[in-house]
Amino acid sequence: MILTGGICFLSIYVVNTVFTDINILLRALISAVIITAVELTVGVIVNIKLGWNVWDYSAVNFNFLGQISLVYSFFWYLLSIPASILCVMINRAVFKNI
Repeated sequence: MILTGGICFLSIYVVNTVFTDINILLRALISAVIITAVELTVGVIVNIKLGWNVWDYSAVNFNFLGQISLVYSFFWYLLSIPASILCVMINRAVFKNI
């Protein structure tokens, strides 16, 4: 899960440093879609193929294969807003003199 989280955060970082000309809410939406896609991919591999049962959204409304849910995608969107701000701050702090 650490690797999955790292992939998601790196994706948010890339979205927010490459697409600086678009609104933060749209960047958060793009980030949430990426996170949901990563969650589905990892869920199919880890939960379905390997049978580890790390998470199960079967009881949540609007789920797909029990691996992703529209409800949690909305939460990913909300979380992506402050994560986007954090990524921009990190980028500015690290690369301000370059």
